[in-house]
Amino acid sequence: MNRLVSFIYLLLFTSVLSFGQSQMVITGTVTDVTTKAPLANVIVTLANKDTAIETKTDNAGKYSFTFLKPDKIYVLSAHSDNPVYGYTADIEAYVSTYLLNNNPRTFIRNIALAQNVTYALPPAPAINTHFAFRESVITNPDKDSAINCWLQYMLNNPTYIVEIAGYADKKEGNKTIRMLLSRGRAQECIDYLHNHGIQYTRMRLTGYGSDNPVMSPKAIRQAKGKEAKMAARLLNCRAEIKLKNIFFAPPSVITLNGMVTDINLGTPIVKALVLLNGSDGTKITTDTDTLGHYSITVKNFNPLVFYNVTAEALGYNSSELDDIYKINPESNDQLAYTHNFRIEKNGYEKQPIFAPVSFDSGSAVLTQTTIDTLNRVKKLLQQRPWLVMEFMGDADWHEVDYVNLASARARACTNYLIKGGIDSARLVVADRLNAKSVEKVELGTPWIVKHREKQKVFNYKACSVSFWPVNWRYGEKKSVQ
Repeated sequence: MNRLVSFIYLLLFTSVLSFGQSQMVITGTVTDVTTKAPLANVIVTLANKDTAIETKTDNAGKYSFTFLKPDKIYVLSAHSDNPVYGYTADIEAYVSTYLLNNNPRTFIRNIALAQNVTYALPPAPAINTHFAFRESVITNPDKDSAINCWLQYMLNNPTYIVEIAGYADKKEGNKTIRMLLSRGRAQECIDYLHNHGIQYTRMRLTGYGSDNPVMSPKAIRQAKGKEAKMAARLLNCRAEIKLKNIFFAPPSVITLNGMVTDINLGTPIVKALVLLNGSDGTKITTDTDTLGHYSITVKNFNPLVFYNVTAEALGYNSSELDDIYKINPESNDQLAYTHNFRIEKNGYEKQPIFAPVSFDSGSAVLTQTTIDTLNRVKKLLQQRPWLVMEFMGDADWHEVDYVNLASARARACTNYLIKGGIDSARLVVADRLNAKSVEKVELGTPWIVKHREKQKVFNYKACSVSFWPVNWRYGEKKSVQ
């Protein structure tokens, strides 16, 4: 009996010893990426495709995980669940236990976190802006409590970036119409907020069609009477606001570098004056050196301030409106910017640059704004009988028959000029999209890539035609009246 008990104890001791030896451990320290100080009470997550476990760092910023399984790949990340604490993971760490069998192993993974939020974020208003059935216009925005609640929220939090998401009801049209309608509703809200002082750069437009309805089709069917059903559907005809990001810690100092050169000769201009003006009253000037280089340092940089930079020199025209550089950062961590100016001598004409003309989505009909621009193009062509203009139509993936629509838009512009007396031989239509090139690309593109491309946000800027002069004579002097 004593021998049997001794044998059992020996087996248990051997098993415990072998189990302890086969442990694989991940340990490390979580620190502040800037101060290098250890961070306590930070949540560290260890996950693989099957499961995820969490632990918290101690007062010395240390953590550890034990009992790892062999033949797995683990992802290690860290974050704080306290918005006042305000740290998020700078990197993710990976640990592989493949081919280690049951051999003991200790992995050391230190994680550096960057501080971002220094205060708790107030949530975005939960109230929605509603629209009439199959409409994307706010009939009386001044009295719309929801959109004005959003406006006050944006004014009270001037560093916040939000997403304006539009939605549609399933009965408002086919899938394409519902998507366009939802985006139109989001655009209506964005335009209203912009007209009341909110920068476009602080808002992101998305449209979800009839996804995520407030009232499901089943709930609508259960409503009694036509009026009740319509009231239920109108709850889906809405736009929502969602907090996406804030400017965390903008750099206090940025630099702008570049060159100033002669637009015709390409030679550097010495002692050209470069001027920076900020919407907050900031004014900085500098001169170019012997190589035409300049450098401007902006102290107390504010990402919500718009900075315009121009260049001028003795005997040269100053920067035209289309050559004014604007610092308007999309991200908060860009420290250096570059822009080269090309200016021309007085008395010489610069090639005009026309902004693309816009069309309504799904349409190739000229708008009044487009006609006004084309009239200026016609006048230019009449003044310069040798000049040729090239036109290139564009369309968004979401538009029906977008390939032919892009071409139709370009043709609409050239046909207008031909009717105005311009020789068709002086108007060239370039192919931005054509059936053969699109078919060739799609045949050689994996399905997932094409699917993701078509899931992108609808781009209203693609509903346009771009055009430019061909064979411009740069050295020709302006005619004196």
